[in-house]
Amino acid sequence: MTIRAYQPSDRAAVEQICIRNGLRGKLEDYFCDPELFANLWLSPFLDGEPESSWVAEQDGEVIGYLVAGIKPKFKRRAARSLLPHLGRLLVNYMSGKYRSHPASGRFVRWMLTRSWRETPPAPAGASNFHFNVSTDNRGGKRAGDALLDAYFSALRAKGIYRFYIHIFGSAGKRDLHFYRRIGFKLTAVRRCSLFERETLVATLVRVTPEFVDFHDFRKVKPAKIAVVVFGTDGLDQLKSDLDGQALPPNETFIIAPASTVPAVEGLMVLDTTLANAQDSILAATDADFIFLLSSTRRIAMDHIAVAVAGMADDPTSSPIGKDLWTRDRLLRATPEELAAHIELS
Repeated sequence: MTIRAYQPSDRAAVEQICIRNGLRGKLEDYFCDPELFANLWLSPFLDGEPESSWVAEQDGEVIGYLVAGIKPKFKRRAARSLLPHLGRLLVNYMSGKYRSHPASGRFVRWMLTRSWRETPPAPAGASNFHFNVSTDNRGGKRAGDALLDAYFSALRAKGIYRFYIHIFGSAGKRDLHFYRRIGFKLTAVRRCSLFERETLVATLVRVTPEFVDFHDFRKVKPAKIAVVVFGTDGLDQLKSDLDGQALPPNETFIIAPASTVPAVEGLMVLDTTLANAQDSILAATDADFIFLLSSTRRIAMDHIAVAVAGMADDPTSSPIGKDLWTRDRLLRATPEELAAHIELS
């Protein structure tokens, strides 16, 4: 297998790999014009900055690709490259080409009216990339690592030490958890209306590594999260909110007399008073970060994810992390401080 610079003659093979992997490998469920989809996904890179693209080739066949935006003003070039394809998308839609495939109509409307609003902001001065490898080839993992290695080498040569990706994540699943474990940090999240199931789009940033060894990254122990709720009002809604988190908490506790707590699956009761809550919480969980909330507080879907996985070294320093306590902070807190916090939340 070899990694080499992309050539225009590779485009058809690259587009086919993009189509097979598009939208989680289920492109046909969402859009019935695969060639146009490939142009929408790839043209910002292949037309706007083709010199920052690579392919993996094995036995004369392209089995993977990586396309990147490394040069300044990528967004401006991407917009210019996309315009003819967006125009074609609109013409096809207006002419009724997608009328027999309702999901395609939803995709077109999202692309033209919502995609740009639902894409979270990207960090300044960072590169971005998109890559896929053929699922039919056993060398896919090796090809993926080799493509990333070529990309990282190009970033280091140009003095770029951060890169980012945008991903779709399903609410209630740990789609983002994997990326945190391999060194990415979540910087922004927005809800995405493309799919029927509630979904988010996330911006994830990582420092450019010296070499590719994601196996070691996967050994990193992720932070453990607990949610502690004071009171019993609205517990069903609270459980629904927590289930929708991008990074679900490992544990959820209720601070209240046990006799007053309705049975809600997944919520553990700490039968204690506010005065003794501090000791009870620390004894019940070994979580690294603890959310302290009143039971009537609505939790935004991305609240915990952004606070815990944010770029700041201390997530509690972020405004969104005001409910997030470290074990050390909780250990030093007085009952009066806890009471004041619960009152404010």
